[in-house]
Formats: sequence, structure tokens, C-alpha cells
Amino acid sequence: MADVMIATDRGDLPGYLAVPTTPGPWPGVVVLHDVLGMSKDLKAQADWLAGAGYLAVAPDLLSWGSRVTCLRSIFRDLRARRGRAFDDVEATRAWLAGRDDSTGQVTYTHASHNGGSGIYIFDDYGVFFPYLAQNHTAEHNGDWGIAMDVGVPQGTDGGGNVAFGNGQPAQCLNIVCASTP
Repeated sequence: MADVMIATDRGDLPGYLAVPTTPGPWPGVVVLHDVLGMSKDLKAQADWLAGAGYLAVAPDLLSWGSRVTCLRSIFRDLRARRGRAFDDVEATRAWLAGRDDSTGQVTYTHASHNGGSGIYIFDDYGVFFPYLAQNHTAEHNGDWGIAMDVGVPQGTDGGGNVAFGNGQPAQCLNIVCASTP
């Protein structure tokens, strides 16, 4: 587990890389943070993914300016569905896919707290590698606790998932969750 610098069109972007201990090469996951930015929880999520056999990198999308400036830019980009945040995430994906220890298959995940879905597992980029959703905990998010998009064709509910205090009564979507820790 190490801090890394990811080359982008606008300069180097700091990130956190977690590497599995099993023999590679491995598929990769870009782990996106919430409005809190780079945190211990985000690094723990990357470490957990590495323990499950994935190269995991978490780019710090709030590193190039003040927190307020970066967040304004990210929200503007999200509305437009393009911009610096998207460019930085794509540069991170390309950087991870191009590593010698990568299979070249890379997808994205994000974790938020007190925002939208706590853990949202999706595959918008068609890489279709297996994802095992196991032993996740999500609490006090505004929407779902844990949601697995039906677009993840090889997504597997591995059990041990817990969600409580989230905005949706069912707590989880397309995955089984216990309602108490």
C-alpha cells in the first residue's frame, strides 16, 4: 500500500495504491471518494479490494486546489457529465490499466457517507470482471446502504453485508443485507 502520483493532462494527481499479495496480474478498481476526499475509510476500502485480489487505486480529486474550489468543479462536472473530474478519473483508469501488474481490466467503485448510496457497485465501462460483494457495512447514508447495479453481470453477493440507518427502507438494492451490525 503506497502513495502514488498519476500523470494527467494537468499534471500529477496524488493517489493511494493497494496491491494484492497474491501473484498477479490482477484486474483493477478505481475507488472514488465522497466529498470528504482522501480518508482512512477510503484507503481501507482500497486495501479491502486488494485483499480480494484487485489492484485498487484511489485518486485524490480534491488535491489541485482548495476543497471548496475542487468540490464546486466536481459538481459542475457531474452536471455536465464531462470536465476535469472525468478527465482525472479516466487518467487514473488508464494509468492503472497500463501497469505491468494489471490485466488491463479496470472498473470503478465509490463509497460515500451521509451522501447518496453508501456503497454503489457498478460497471458502466463494459469490463465485466467478477465482483464479490462481501462483508461491506454501510450506515447513515441518504439513499441506499449498498446497491449493486444490475449492469454488473458477474456481480456476486458473498454475504456478510450489513446496512442500517440509510435513507431507503429496504437498505440494499440487488444484494442481501442484514439490518444490524
